[in-house]
Amino acid sequence: MSQRKRQSIRERYRLYIRRMKYEREERDKRRYKKKVIKRRIQEHRREEKQQPKKVRSRTRKPVRRLFPPLPHIPLFEMQNRKFLYLAINSTAIYVGTFILVYFLYQLIIFCTVNGFGEEIIRHYHNIVFTSQPSLLTRVGILLIASLGPILLLLFGLFLFNWVFKRPGLAGMQRLFVLWLAMHSINHFFGAMMYGAITSEGFKDVTRLLNVQQMLMFFLAFTALVVEFWIGLLAARHFLETTTSLTLINSENRRRFIVSQAMLPWIIGSLFMALFFHAENFNFTYELLTFITMGFITIPVWLNRHRRPRLRIRKKKVRVHYTYVVLMVILLIAFWVASTKGLGFTTVFDLIK
Repeated sequence: MSQRKRQSIRERYRLYIRRMKYEREERDKRRYKKKVIKRRIQEHRREEKQQPKKVRSRTRKPVRRLFPPLPHIPLFEMQNRKFLYLAINSTAIYVGTFILVYFLYQLIIFCTVNGFGEEIIRHYHNIVFTSQPSLLTRVGILLIASLGPILLLLFGLFLFNWVFKRPGLAGMQRLFVLWLAMHSINHFFGAMMYGAITSEGFKDVTRLLNVQQMLMFFLAFTALVVEFWIGLLAARHFLETTTSLTLINSENRRRFIVSQAMLPWIIGSLFMALFFHAENFNFTYELLTFITMGFITIPVWLNRHRRPRLRIRKKKVRVHYTYVVLMVILLIAFWVASTKGLGFTTVFDLIK
C-alpha cells in the first residue's frame, strides 16, 4: 500500500499563489460583465429618449361614424347573473312577507274586536263599525286601535334579535326572517308617522289619550330616528344572508346591497303600490308605508362596510322558485281579499 507523498512548504506556497490568481481573474470577469450590462442598458435608455415621438398623420382624416359603437356591457356574465338572481329572490320575499304581515295585522284586529262582541268592516287603514259601539269602553277602543301595531313591533323585534341568529338558518331563510321583521317593525313606526301627517290610523290612539299635535310630531320624529337606527343595525344582518363570501368582498359589496336590499324595496314597493289600486284601499296610507320602509333600507347602504359575525354557509346562487311561487299564491289571496272580500265569524266558547 503506497503512502501519499507529502508536499513541501514550497509547493504549498505555489498552489496558494495559483489559487489566489484564479479567484482574482474570476472576480474581474464578473465585474467586467456587470459593467458591460449596465453600459448597454444606459445606451438603450439614451436612444429611447433621443427618438422622436410618433406623430399621427394629419393628412388622413378618420372616418366619423353616424352612430358610435355601444360599450360592451356584459349583462349575462356569471357574476352579474348571481346579483340578478339575488334581486329576484329578495324582491319575491319582500312582497310575500309584506302580505303575510298584512294578513297577520288584520287577524289581530278581528280577534280583538270579536273579543268585545262587536262587528266591524276592516279597511287597511281604518275601522268602520257596523253598529254603534256602545259596549266598547275607552280602553277597548285603545286596544283595538293599538294592539295590532304593538304586537307586530314585539314580533318583529323577536325575529330580528333572536330568530335571525339561530344557527339552523342560512341564506334565503335568514333573508325571509329579516324582511318579515322589517315589515313588522315598520307597521308600528310607520303608523306613528302616518298618524302625525294625516288624521287616521295611529291618530285615533293619540286622540283618545289627549296627545297634543306638537307631541305627536315629536313621536313621529322619534319613530323616524328609531327606524334609521334599526336600518344601521340591519346592515350586518343583510350581509349575513349571503351564501358566498365572494359576493360581499370589497369589490362586490355595493352590488350585493343594491341587489339584496335597495332594488327589492324600490321594485317591490312600486309593484305593491300599483297593486293597491283596488276598492276600499287608501292609496296615501300604502304610499307612506312604503316610503317609511326606506328609512330602514337606505341606512343599510350607508352602513354597508360592517363585517358579518354569523357563520356563512356556502351554497350555489340560483333563483329559489319556492319563494316566487309563495309570492304568487299570496298575491292571489290578497287580490281575492281586496276585491271580493273575506268574511270571518269567530266564536269564543269556554267549556265549563
